[in-house]
Amino acid sequence: MSFKTSNGLTSGNLTTLLLTGITRGYKFQQLGMVAVPATAGQVRLLANNASVRSIWLNDSLRYLNDQTRVLTGVDRMRSDPGFTALHQGLPVSGQGIGVMINDSGIDATPRTCGCRRTSCRTSSACST
Repeated sequence: MSFKTSNGLTSGNLTTLLLTGITRGYKFQQLGMVAVPATAGQVRLLANNASVRSIWLNDSLRYLNDQTRVLTGVDRMRSDPGFTALHQGLPVSGQGIGVMINDSGIDATPRTCGCRRTSCRTSSACST
């Protein structure tokens, strides 16, 4: 869930959670967001709280690795003789490389609001 803030999580935001009985979860301090386990009653209380911007359900993910390999051209790239030649004959494997993408759905980049901060929501949030 996210709070209406442009300065990250505040003690008031965390008190809001405590008052609904939520005592554990993960804080995303700079984004003004938390990931918490909550009952339906707690969600209703938070949804009616003026400091809460939005609440999302954390659905199970369905992985489509085989389909995305075709879409991104991984197999084609690994078998392309021209691409392999560019790498002195070494095939591209990705072994030893780890990548994680956490798409929050928030477009909060400095380019969005024209500032130097890394977690911007609006141009007024970028005055510092």
